[in-house]
Amino acid sequence: MDYAHAPKVKQDEPLSDILKQTPGVVAGINGDFFDIGDSGAPLGLGRARGEGLLHGIDYGWNNAFWIDRKDNKPHIDLLHPQAWVVGHPEITISNLNSPQVKPNGIGIYTPRFGSAIGNRWVDGFTRYARVVHVRNGRVMTNTTSFPTGAFEGTYIVARGPEQRRQVRALKVGSKLQVGWRLPEGPAFAITGQSILLKDGQILATDDRELHPRTMVGIDRDGGQIIWVVVDGRRESTTGYTMVQEARLMKQLGAEDALNLDGGGSSIMLARQADGSLAVLNSPSDGHPRAVANGLEVTYDPPAS
Repeated sequence: MDYAHAPKVKQDEPLSDILKQTPGVVAGINGDFFDIGDSGAPLGLGRARGEGLLHGIDYGWNNAFWIDRKDNKPHIDLLHPQAWVVGHPEITISNLNSPQVKPNGIGIYTPRFGSAIGNRWVDGFTRYARVVHVRNGRVMTNTTSFPTGAFEGTYIVARGPEQRRQVRALKVGSKLQVGWRLPEGPAFAITGQSILLKDGQILATDDRELHPRTMVGIDRDGGQIIWVVVDGRRESTTGYTMVQEARLMKQLGAEDALNLDGGGSSIMLARQADGSLAVLNSPSDGHPRAVANGLEVTYDPPAS
């Protein structure tokens, strides 16, 4: 199992197109909530096997599903990425390749994000914003002007009066390096919205809103990971509330469960006998929606 994603963080695509990029994929579901209608970037964190942390936020969207790299055990709990500017402990990084920088935060953007999106990185609030461009380990520019389009190197984006003051002190021409990691060291990880179940206890609160839903659960007794997609917004099925999600996961044997993106994003695909990837549910938009990421399962058949 792995974190499924397009080549760029803010590149949303139909899940079938995302899965086709990985050889041996046999199944997949949609993943995290994302900045739909704007940047397309996921709201939370994503880490793929062999690629490291691709994007994340320090606090605010951290309910995650991951598999431990050391013992291969699955987990659903909080994950908090860490990012930093080497030699500048006074600078606290809040975002890595996120749709926007948090208010009173500082974000790092790499070419993995995709093209620069100008002042949309700060939701248009440029009064207390500052942008530092780092390339080949040196500060190239330190300005209030926001880039657009493809870029090389790294951008450090400050949003807030104190944050602006901190990055303004980074001198043009000086050496500078940034870094990031997930302290827990998962093999892969993805975030969702709410933890539905924890140790068999229902944590979801009933919002009384019926929607299509996607969820992932862990059955520790059975040694299984459970994926569920529930259709909705149709005459034949209205969808589930959050509490109904939790109850269903508990009935299926899960001790822990996480709510992923729903609505028109909810989708499940599986490899068919003819080799094609087929959609197993009925997306509420009437067709598969472009999504930011997902979960995928690959299978390598034994050599004959």
